[in-house]
Amino acid sequence: MLGHIFSGNHTCPTDKQQLDADQADFWNPWNEDWDAHKVGWVVCGVCGIITILFTMFNLISHAHNYRVPGEQRQILRILYLPMIYGILSFLSYRFFSSYT
Repeated sequence: MLGHIFSGNHTCPTDKQQLDADQADFWNPWNEDWDAHKVGWVVCGVCGIITILFTMFNLISHAHNYRVPGEQRQILRILYLPMIYGILSFLSYRFFSSYT
């Protein structure tokens, strides 16, 4: 089933109309044609969710044990970066044809 994705013979479409057509039918539950973009979208989503979960765990742990405000305030600010990056990476992969 996924053999054609990893065979090395897959070329990405360059026509914008073809790219838009590929995005429209992703949510069709009976569509069994999983191309490289759909597999990548699932992988990107799973990695984004894992990043958000780890970040939230660390944020809650630091907020629960908020004993050194001067240092932990900076740590909390830094901990927001992976979560924001994960969300933005997922959205940019999902809406790849929406140029900036």
